[in-house]
Amino acid sequence: MLGTLSNKQALADGVLDRIGDFKTIKLQTGRQAFLAKLQQLVTQPPDGAKPAAREAKPPLPADRPRGFAAAAQQRINGALLRCEERYPNDASHSVLYVVVERDAAQYREQLASLHEEYFGPGQWDPLSPVRLEVIDRATDEALQRLIDAGLLAKTTRATRPLWPADTAEAAPPPLSAAELEKMAAHRQRAARKLMMARVLCEAGLVEEARAALLEGVLPLSRALALQHRFPEPASLDDALLPPLSPYWKGALGLLRQFTADAAHPCQPVLEALAPFAGEAPAALPTT
Repeated sequence: MLGTLSNKQALADGVLDRIGDFKTIKLQTGRQAFLAKLQQLVTQPPDGAKPAAREAKPPLPADRPRGFAAAAQQRINGALLRCEERYPNDASHSVLYVVVERDAAQYREQLASLHEEYFGPGQWDPLSPVRLEVIDRATDEALQRLIDAGLLAKTTRATRPLWPADTAEAAPPPLSAAELEKMAAHRQRAARKLMMARVLCEAGLVEEARAALLEGVLPLSRALALQHRFPEPASLDDALLPPLSPYWKGALGLLRQFTADAAHPCQPVLEALAPFAGEAPAALPTT
């Protein structure tokens, strides 16, 4: 009993006050491993020593679809022939349209995990999901023949090339004089509506200010679409969906909140939209 009490006292001193040496404590068979683990837990690491950190994954690119296309080309070892992001009519989602030489089912399985990494929960806008479709070259060519023959109709409002890289990064042709004039007209109309909304907001006429602001967003979105060579949105809902939604940048969240909530204040939205009314034409982002 005295020996047991002595060992318990030594164990308490080592854990609480870090006095003595665990190696000198003798416990019953099978408990020495416990002492070894306890010694490791309470012993301070040497000065400057730091626990090994897990290797952090590199951040995903800002242009997520283009980053996916580049990663897909590496993952399937050169089997990628073409990758586009297509935007179906009357739908909030887009589709990564991947064309491979053959064995589409096999490559679809390989790319599913990559798609989850880039566009899974918490990685992408849930209001604009991105789906994946992988087909082989023969099927892609057959679909194109049927479209050319008039037996199938295109149901996409826009297509964005992502791979091959030289096609995706090619600069679009400059806007024509008619397109520039049309874009300027849209912006002028939007600027008038936004100015009216600002005056009404400052006067406390909240409902009237909201109506004027909403009327200004659609022409502004059409100017933005012309600038980036997308089809002009037919409605305000379309203006806040891909392919145009990423080009609203930080204003997108405010616009969605404002359109969904009649009580949302006008002032933050007006401030977020002010730069767009006078924004000069620019090329598509490449990152």
